[in-house]
Amino acid sequence: MNTVGNYIREHRLNKGLSQEELANRSNINIRTIQRIEKGESEPYGATLRALAEALEIDTTDVNNGHRHKVNPGRALALFRLSTISFLFVPFGNLLLPWVIYAMMGDQIPNSEEEWRRVKRFQLPWTVALSISMTVLVVFMFIGNATVIVAVAVISISLILVNIGYPLLHAYNAYYKQTNTNAALILKPK
Repeated sequence: MNTVGNYIREHRLNKGLSQEELANRSNINIRTIQRIEKGESEPYGATLRALAEALEIDTTDVNNGHRHKVNPGRALALFRLSTISFLFVPFGNLLLPWVIYAMMGDQIPNSEEEWRRVKRFQLPWTVALSISMTVLVVFMFIGNATVIVAVAVISISLILVNIGYPLLHAYNAYYKQTNTNAALILKPK
């Protein structure tokens, strides 16, 4: 049985409600309540709010200590891929990983080391790209075609490296975790 299902069942019983009464109060199908209490389903969004309201509890109380755990390989892959956000948000390659680290740090394997690794790569990369873009703009006004082409090639190379590096490491993080789990399951006793 899942812990959220246990929590809901416990509060339902403390209120002296049957599953049918809770279904009527919350306007949720009784079969859904049965699945939640058995741990076959997790309540999210409107279902969670309706159950919490019917039981007169706060939704944060239901989830407190029962936060849905993310697959560590997926969490690490998401963290590593977040650096690509520089394509859409200036300095997103530092901001988004920092937000994910702050919110999901406990679910990312070796989160301290991963955050240090991101900073070690992304800070110099951001400085190098900023310098190369500034030089590119300056020489566009001066009109030196050779320097413009050279700096454009450097800038594009930097961008491609910062797309390829996180993709490769995210791929490795996800599949290494998945293969580790498979190896543990298939490992003979």
